[in-house]
Amino acid sequence: MEKKKTSQSVPWYASALGGGLGGIAAGLVGHPLDSIKVRLQSGAKVQGSLLRGLPAALGVQLTTTALLFGFYDGVKRRLPQDVLYINFFAGLIAGAMLAPATCWLEMIKCRAQANSKGTMRLGLTATALRCGVGNAAFFHVDATDLCTGIQAGLAYWLIALPFDSIKSLQQVHGLSMLGALRSLSLNHLLQAYIPALARAVPTSAACFLSVHTVRNYFTVDEHSNDHLHLPPHDFIDQREETKKRMSIQFSTATLGRRTTTT
Repeated sequence: MEKKKTSQSVPWYASALGGGLGGIAAGLVGHPLDSIKVRLQSGAKVQGSLLRGLPAALGVQLTTTALLFGFYDGVKRRLPQDVLYINFFAGLIAGAMLAPATCWLEMIKCRAQANSKGTMRLGLTATALRCGVGNAAFFHVDATDLCTGIQAGLAYWLIALPFDSIKSLQQVHGLSMLGALRSLSLNHLLQAYIPALARAVPTSAACFLSVHTVRNYFTVDEHSNDHLHLPPHDFIDQREETKKRMSIQFSTATLGRRTTTT
């Protein structure tokens, strides 16, 4: 017997909510390794807690991850569905859209992690490149389970770390993009890959579980009214039938009492 094909969609707010919760989980799990990454990238010699800048990091993760998954779903719906590598291009566009909000929050976080008090620079171009190509690689993996979710995170940082290193140099030391390129050390870059990839495993797992739990909860079957956790039709029909039966019985009893009184 052939199964009836159904199409399912996820409301935009479900993707944004799942992304926000996933971002907080990722921030809590991965911040110490992120602090090591930033200090290696920038060459900052900082003594002190690896939790420095955690409030800013949580703000970054909550805001950017919620916006990212919301933007991604919106962009993907508007692209022609027969486009080759649609996930790649939707991730690229969504990541680039995210950059103006990300660079401000990232600057605050990185300066706190490296204890920097010098000239401030946003590093918008480097941030846009990091977010664009990184999220193109992330969504191209098309994570469907925990294992592929972790692979998506690893793909992001393998591609995005050079741009992230340029951004960190700009934000920590107040350099121009050209100055950051001249100051970029291959040794620091290679060393930064170790905490970046190590961090990608738990943070991607935490983000995947949060996002997919929320999205599955709000998944809508477009060919059925049995969605968003509403009672099934059979249950509703039975309840309505019971109401009608009780109403008829009540009316009959009332009419009987009136006849007896008369």
